[in-house]
Parts: sequence; C-alpha cells; structure tokens
Amino acid sequence: MSIPLWLLILVAAPGVILSVLAARFVWNILKDRRSRTGLSRFGREYDLKAEPGGIWQPPPECLHMDLFRDGVYREALNVMRGHVSGRPVMVFDYRFTTDPAERRHTRRYQVALIEVPIQAPRLAMRPERFRDVLARWANFENTEFESEEFNRRFRVQCEDRRFAFDVFHPRMLQCCLDHERMPAVEMEGPFLVLYDGPFPPEQTGDPRVARRLLDIGRDIVQSLPSYVRHDRASAAPPHW
Repeated sequence: MSIPLWLLILVAAPGVILSVLAARFVWNILKDRRSRTGLSRFGREYDLKAEPGGIWQPPPECLHMDLFRDGVYREALNVMRGHVSGRPVMVFDYRFTTDPAERRHTRRYQVALIEVPIQAPRLAMRPERFRDVLARWANFENTEFESEEFNRRFRVQCEDRRFAFDVFHPRMLQCCLDHERMPAVEMEGPFLVLYDGPFPPEQTGDPRVARRLLDIGRDIVQSLPSYVRHDRASAAPPHW
C-alpha cells in the first residue's frame, strides 16, 4: 500500500524545518565571528581599543545632531576608541528604538565620532538617500556650490554659510563625489560625526564601513583651512 504524498510531507516537514533553523543558527554564529574578527583587525590597523557597549548618551555638544535626536533606548555596540591622526575618535554601531507609543522598530547605523580642533557652527551634509531628516532644516537655506553634480547628489545646510564653503572647498567636493556611498556628515561644537545606514541587523559591525567613515572623517579634518583652525580654535577639549 502506497503512502499518501501529504502524509510523507507531514512527516518530513518538522525535520526539514529544524534543519533549516539549525543551518541559519550556525550561519549567524559564523557570520558574527567573521565580523568580530574583521573589527579586531580594523582596530589593530588604526590602534583602537575595544570598549564595552551598552546604553549610551551622546556628548552634550552632539545632542542637537539629527542622528542623536530620535528614538529611545539608545545603544552603542562594537565600540572602539583611540586616536587617528592625533584626534580622539570613537567608532561604533549605534541603534535606537523609535517611540514605543507609536509602531516600534529599531534603526541601526554605523558611526564615527571625531573630536575636531575647532568650535564649529551647526552643519549637516547628506546624500539624497537621507531625505527623511531634510525637513528639520526647513529654516536653513540649502548651500549651493559651483559643482552642479555635487548640488544634485548632496544637500548642505549650515548656520554659517561661509563655514560651509570653508569645509566643502573644491577638493573636498571632489572627495565626496569620488565616493560611491558617501556617509552623512554633521558638525557642531568640537565634534564631527559621520554615519551610514540604517542597516539590517545582519549588516551591522562591518569593518569596511567603519574604515570608510574614519578615512573620510580624517580627510575632512586634515583639509580644514589654517585660518578656520585659527579663527575657530577650541578653548578646551570636551569631556567625553
């Protein structure tokens, strides 16, 4: 007597499901291990030290930055600190949960926080994919540069238009255009923040993204004109 096909499927289904779940579990473990290995290698390359992650509060000077204004339950994970080109830096995965009174979901970004040798006015530069925060800058006129391609791909707003031109001079404009995926950039007070995302859970902790954020941030700091460093020099380093 032949066994009905539906009965064979019913008997085999639990085993297949368990096999798929087990394979996915092992894959996630291996992926997490590769990610941690890559981050450790990245940390050694830049002489950064790993720190415990957890609930995180941005420095007071950063509280008005768009990235740190949203959500609750803010966490910093895969945290690394050190100095790059003589400037204190912190590289980390940042996640927060949206207002629980609304439909809750978690957003994940990779971030580089760099201390700069100046007191900067509030400035933000974003690629077009960050349209969700552009409305917050409705009271700030978009700064237009000589490069039409840059104006088409990016939006720059600043409390001081002259400072925007000081930071995004022709060489820096070309640097932004040369990157296939340019992160968002914010400056205020003694801090420069670069971030990319939001990413799905399986794409966080990518050392390639962390390296890109740090390298671009270093280029921005090193390309600040000498007169900007002089006129806007920081009186004292922040405590963070």
